[in-house]
Amino acid sequence: MGTNCAPVLANLYLYVYESQYVDKLMATSVARARLFHMTFRYIDDVMSLDNPLWTTAVQHTATEGGLYPAELELSDTSITNEEAHFLGMHVRSAGNRFHVSVFDKRTTFPFEVRRYPRLDSLIPNTIPYGVFTGQLHRGYRICSEHQDFLAFSMQVAQRLITNGCARHRLLKKFCAFVRTTVRKYQVKAQMLTEQFACELGN
Repeated sequence: MGTNCAPVLANLYLYVYESQYVDKLMATSVARARLFHMTFRYIDDVMSLDNPLWTTAVQHTATEGGLYPAELELSDTSITNEEAHFLGMHVRSAGNRFHVSVFDKRTTFPFEVRRYPRLDSLIPNTIPYGVFTGQLHRGYRICSEHQDFLAFSMQVAQRLITNGCARHRLLKKFCAFVRTTVRKYQVKAQMLTEQFACELGN
């Protein structure tokens, strides 16, 4: 933990077990191996979507024919069978699609976490507004629905206002971002801007 090589070592260590497990499945049933095509891991966080074999794979250790070694303690952090948090995302099954929005683990802490730059600190005034644009990119890449993108944008904007940012400058940044970047939602940029401005207030 904490060393430069730790993420690489963790990935390599776990990949060996995952590769061996999938190779064994391939040797007996390609169809069963394909059930893992929607399984993703980032260092020590794993998400497996629409995979009836996942529970069986992690109930047993690698020596017993399962996926991971006995030394690895697994914790199921799923909310339900249809809903889970993964790498700052809230993923929920919605019919034949997945509904994805931003999840901030810090909101579940029993104390307030102070974040984002303050305008009264010894930094250039442009930095907090650059942070806002960066967070807009993050929210847009994650959120599958425009309502979730708007809600996340408002949360970031309100926190930055608390940190001293001007509402009109945040609105200007939001308008520019929506006009030049937002394409995947089935709503017009003007509608998003108007909703954001209305919720942001004066």
